[in-house]
Amino acid sequence: MLMVLGISLGFVNLTYIFGWPNATSSELGTRTTTIFGQDLVLVPSQLDLLGSLVTAGHIPGSCLAGCLSATLGRKKILMYMMIPNVIGWGLVALAIHPSMILVG
Repeated sequence: MLMVLGISLGFVNLTYIFGWPNATSSELGTRTTTIFGQDLVLVPSQLDLLGSLVTAGHIPGSCLAGCLSATLGRKKILMYMMIPNVIGWGLVALAIHPSMILVG
């Protein structure tokens, strides 16, 4: 039951990953402030990169996950792949510069 819940949350997270650049692009294109009180504005070229880097990162990521799941197993690789996921969302949440959002 716990594994089914984990996989379901993984698909919810995947939906957030693909959907959030479109939903937040209007907010990030205007003057917004971070949780630290600094101004953060993404120019149109950075907004375009934000939408495309999400899908471009999945190409090498899926190849790497496929190779690693053959050697480590599916359960372990799902747990290990959550580490860069949490780091990426942490960069987005704590961003003080547009590059932190693009890397996250």
